Amino acid sequence: MALRIGIIGTGNIGGMLAKAWASAGQAEVFVYNRTPQKARDLAREEPRIHLAASAQDVVRFADVVVVSTKASDGRELMAAIGDQLAPSQIVATTISTIPLQEVETWTRARVVKIIPSIVQTARCGILLVSYGSRFDTARQECFEALLSQISVPFAVNESQLRVCSDMTSCGPAFLAGLLRAWAEAASETGHISCAEAEYLLTKTFISTGALLSSGLTIGDILHKVTVPGGVTAAGLRIVDATAPAVFKRLHEETERHSDHGSAQPLVTGQET
Repeated sequence: MALRIGIIGTGNIGGMLAKAWASAGQAEVFVYNRTPQKARDLAREEPRIHLAASAQDVVRFADVVVVSTKASDGRELMAAIGDQLAPSQIVATTISTIPLQEVETWTRARVVKIIPSIVQTARCGILLVSYGSRFDTARQECFEALLSQISVPFAVNESQLRVCSDMTSCGPAFLAGLLRAWAEAASETGHISCAEAEYLLTKTFISTGALLSSGLTIGDILHKVTVPGGVTAAGLRIVDATAPAVFKRLHEETERHSDHGSAQPLVTGQET
């Protein structure tokens, strides 16, 4: 019998996870959304997605319940469904701002926090995992096998989630922002348009990813491309002199934003 995944909240992340698991074809997926039309639209896109009438129905149907609501709704939802969850079930929350220990006070189920990324749309990339106290090694391996259908699971301590999600969950946007800034700077030379520069950078970025996928490391690429005294070396001196401060400030800002109670960016903007 196929594993049954229930997803409560079909916003950007909940909807993406539902479609990714459904397209993998190895699990039954049930969804519930407070705004029913959003769940119906999702089910129309993917025939392997089934509609649930309520959050309680998701709990009854599913082996794994993914809570992917707004952070402001998460506590109310867990208070409503927590005592209906059995110890054999798993609750995976995408809400980064509610501690695992707090979620465990609402339910006897095994609790885990997951931080997905937009790259799971293509069923690839890192998906961060932080386990609650009720997971043993065998259960972790089973859960990561499920995540492996759509991602590369990477387990971290809860205290590491912020900085790691900067690189994995926020990372695609940060990298896209860097490419956009580079394209704009290139266009300001007067020798190329911004659109042309974006095209060149996009193709170079994809090709660099292919090199890394082939087994080369970041260090290998730096070594192979950089000739001492050459143009690349001159450019890297600028990168080395300026980039560390940029990324230090980036991590400081995301940490400050998180400390003020804002949800992890992938959760922000979701609707249920």
